[in-house]
Amino acid sequence: MEQLTYSDRFWMKWYRMLGLPEELPEPGCSVAESIYKIWTERVSPDKVALVCGGYEMTAKELIDTTNRMASALKSIGMRKGDVVATLIGNGIPVALSVFGSMCANLTWQSMSTLHKLPEIERQLRESGAKTIICYERFLDQIK
Repeated sequence: MEQLTYSDRFWMKWYRMLGLPEELPEPGCSVAESIYKIWTERVSPDKVALVCGGYEMTAKELIDTTNRMASALKSIGMRKGDVVATLIGNGIPVALSVFGSMCANLTWQSMSTLHKLPEIERQLRESGAKTIICYERFLDQIK
């Protein structure tokens, strides 16, 4: 079996295809955050960035909405390193929650909408989440 070099790894091929740098991200910055920062600098604002349920969001809309999400999280008192949990299905709201959390220097905790209340309570307790982003139908249970 042929030995693969580091540059042959699948993620390096994606880095080259996307035009991302191959060096490690700057200290204190996650790989996902580094990719988001580079992506926002290189992608045309009118290019479609997210598609879900027939709705398309351009790169400009994604960046603007992400910045609004980060501002909203900071405005309710979330500080660097605090945990924000999400109890929402897959789709654009998850992307906005993840990117908004990253931009606000928060830790993101995903929770499945398929879990029963005891498991949701355990995850919230163990993660130390200070706030939760959820669908309206979960508000009564979360309260």
